[in-house]
This record gives sequence, C-alpha cells and structure tokens, in this order.
Amino acid sequence: MNAVLVLVFGALSDRVGRKTLIVPALVVYCALYYVLMRQLVAAPTVAHLWQLQASGLLLGVLAGPMPAFMTEIFPVGVRSTGASLMYNLAVMLFGGLAPFFSEGLVKLTGDRAAPVYYIFFAAAVGVAGLALYRERRPPPAVPLGG
Repeated sequence: MNAVLVLVFGALSDRVGRKTLIVPALVVYCALYYVLMRQLVAAPTVAHLWQLQASGLLLGVLAGPMPAFMTEIFPVGVRSTGASLMYNLAVMLFGGLAPFFSEGLVKLTGDRAAPVYYIFFAAAVGVAGLALYRERRPPPAVPLGG
C-alpha cells in the first residue's frame, strides 16, 4: 500500500509542489502519532498497536516527494553526492540516535509515550529546514539573435 502512496504523492508533488505536500504530511503525522501512541500506552491492545503501525502509511506521502526534493536542492554537477550525503547524515543522526534519545526521554520523564517528542523534534527540524529553503530559479532564457 505504501508503494502506491509513494507513486501517487510523488506524481502529485510534480503538480502542486514538494513543500505543499511535505509540511502538512509532517504535521498530520505528528498529531496522529501522538494520539495513537498515547492510546497504545493507555490501553496496550493489538488493535491499538495496528492503528499506530497504520499511521506509517503517512510516511508514503513523505516518501513520494522527498527524493525529488532532495535532489533538486543541489546543482546538477553535485546532485548525487549532495543528496546521498544529506540523506545518510540525516538517517545517521535522527534514525541512528532514535533509540538512545527515546529511552532517555522515557527515563527522564517517566512517560512511556515520550518517544513521540523525538518525532516532534525531528519533524520540527524538517519544517524549519523547509521554511529556510528558497527555491533557485533558472536564469531567464536569452532570446536568439537579440
């Protein structure tokens, strides 16, 4: 199902813009994850676990426009290197350290749903980065013979 969402939202981002899809998807994902995580911690049932897992479908909305967005940030000459370094650095920092920070948040707060705050932080970094990003426009075409 997620593979279909990736294709649909990747194509849609070509029409409406990358940021137009990414920012609302991050906000909705955070809100939904917060509610579902609280629900799971309050009443740990298999149904609640499946609901939380299903929220991962929203990641398909992000995974559609994200590869195109990450490559468009860089000039053609360094596009592959820039996108791969950016992606791997983000996965290393946010994905690799997620268990460490999640456990620390639980121990610090005593709240078993505290890992959701790490997701909020990562999403806030993403939204801030998108807010700072200014799209580069190609120079205007010079008419021939002019």
